[in-house]
Amino acid sequence: MMARFWAVVALGIFFIILLVLTAFVFIKYFQLWKRLGWNKVIYWVIHGVFFVNFIGGVAGYFGYDNDLIKNILLRIAGIYMVVFIYSLIFLGIRQLIIAIGTRIEADNKIYKFIKSTRKGITCILVFTIICGVLSVINMRWYQVTEYKVSINKHLDVDDTGKSENKDSMRIAMISDVHMGSGVLGSDITRVVDKINETKPDIVVLDGDFVDQSTTESQIELMIQAFKKINAPYGVFYVEGNHEVYLSKDVTHYFRNAGITVLMDQITTLANGVQIVGRKDFSDISIENDVAKLLEGVDKTKPVVVLSHQPHQFLEVSKAGGDLVMSGHTHGGQLFGNFLTYLANDMNYGMKKYGDTYAITSSGIGGWGVPVKLGVPSEVVVIDMKFSK
Repeated sequence: MMARFWAVVALGIFFIILLVLTAFVFIKYFQLWKRLGWNKVIYWVIHGVFFVNFIGGVAGYFGYDNDLIKNILLRIAGIYMVVFIYSLIFLGIRQLIIAIGTRIEADNKIYKFIKSTRKGITCILVFTIICGVLSVINMRWYQVTEYKVSINKHLDVDDTGKSENKDSMRIAMISDVHMGSGVLGSDITRVVDKINETKPDIVVLDGDFVDQSTTESQIELMIQAFKKINAPYGVFYVEGNHEVYLSKDVTHYFRNAGITVLMDQITTLANGVQIVGRKDFSDISIENDVAKLLEGVDKTKPVVVLSHQPHQFLEVSKAGGDLVMSGHTHGGQLFGNFLTYLANDMNYGMKKYGDTYAITSSGIGGWGVPVKLGVPSEVVVIDMKFSK
């Protein structure tokens, strides 16, 4: 009971702080608006419309199946979010400089420029709008990020003819599609084309493909696209936290498409590689005991662990995993976001934990609105080399 009370108190404090910060940004830009001599009512109407559009986009209230409408509204919401976040940072820095202005040269030209409402705040507004536009463009600029790992284990002889590679395996991974907010319309087809161009042996779908804003028609569109993935050893899916948050089970969509769903389960490929798919950490009904889960693997053969959230990498290493693949962080999504560094074992990239390689992807999409800055929207390709 007390825990719930303090959780409510913490949430209340958070919203109060958010309200104060929002008011700070609104008021600073209102000062610029007044200085330019424009109508005050129009300012608040414009800000109100943009703010409501942003809240609606993040909350998934855009239930339109018309991707053109949703595309426009979400991208406007995304630009608004970037403008707000970076405005808060730079307007805060500006205010700090002004506050200590008496301690520096009063005639300093840079200081005068920063202090000027017309020049200083206009410069911040223009810069943040540019960042917002670039973040929308970057979100849809899908790239392939390649990694190479060497595993000191042998493959089994594969007589099925599924792959020509006898001492290696290529894995393609995508995560965090957030269909309906991160990725819209024909974007998912482009992603699948990008995957097929890499000619993978297996493809991993590492969680957060569906969230509260995803409509039934968008799920069907995504699944139809995934049916076109070419991977000799198959396509494997694990849930993310946003699938757990939903009140319905979406795994049947993936199973109906011939995709193997792994929920704290292990499957062995024809070449001996063992694929371990974990349930997401946000599911409080499970133990999340990776050591217990990996008791069922043959540790003399390669072990690949799929875990949406980048946690317990050391435990995976101690339990005999050779490679663990995650998403979830979106690479921070926006440049300067340090929170994902604090909340996870890794934010982005590749790192070794003992003898285990850990790779965390920034994903295809992102949270709430379709923006990304400073990190790529990526298809991850991993070339695993094994001992002969």
